[in-house]
Amino acid sequence: MIKVTEDMAAHEIGNNKVAQALLRTERTVRGSA
Repeated sequence: MIKVTEDMAAHEIGNNKVAQALLRTERTVRGSA
């Protein structure tokens, strides 16, 4: 059970990093446009 929870937490962190990267890219594109 603990292992599953850790995997889920890691997955959530991964999703957050992807979301932050997408937001950063969006801001950069808007800023340069």
